[in-house]
Amino acid sequence: LLGLDPPSQARVVAVIYFLWNLLLLWPQVLVVALFSALFPRCVALHFLSLWLVLLFWVWLLGTDFMPDPCSEWLYRVTVATTLYFSWFKVAEGRTRARATIHLVFLLNDSLLLVVAWVTQSAWLPSGHLLQRLLPAAGICFLLGLVLRLGYYRWLHPNCHWEPDQVDRAQGFRFLEGHQLPQNRRMAQLAKNFFPKARDEAALPRKGEVNGVL
Repeated sequence: LLGLDPPSQARVVAVIYFLWNLLLLWPQVLVVALFSALFPRCVALHFLSLWLVLLFWVWLLGTDFMPDPCSEWLYRVTVATTLYFSWFKVAEGRTRARATIHLVFLLNDSLLLVVAWVTQSAWLPSGHLLQRLLPAAGICFLLGLVLRLGYYRWLHPNCHWEPDQVDRAQGFRFLEGHQLPQNRRMAQLAKNFFPKARDEAALPRKGEVNGVL
């Protein structure tokens, strides 16, 4: 990526980010679909059980995103639903441990679903297709995991964070002495998503003493 201009680098990073999410999501969707085909009455109970666990986890993380408790719980309900399909950081703290716990939890759930319908005598139709899909799902998961590790190792943005700041173009210099508009919720998500950038921004830069020029 070093030989590409910034817009091209951004497109490549976006494609890789999309691919590892897709490759990790597809095997999970396949397993749930096969489970629901054999046990249609149990799939809702399965989803509700996992959703409650994820909601409890989000509550333990202590999210602080909305202005009042009722809106915060609505946000947590939505986050718990999203976490069933994809990981994203919703509270301050170390990302690596939480992301690993989330990945292992969903992987164990998928393995339990596979065992549940593999051990049944009533097989799904098109057995040859199923024999191809299972190895393909495993390969997709491993490839997605490799892309995810590579993304967070080399491509994850590490730039300085600024909260929805208006560009200081020549025609907007009169804004420099006023409070710039910002979105509080997006600012909080940005701080959660870029903890390293936040820590770097808190350090005194060259020519500053304790952050003051």
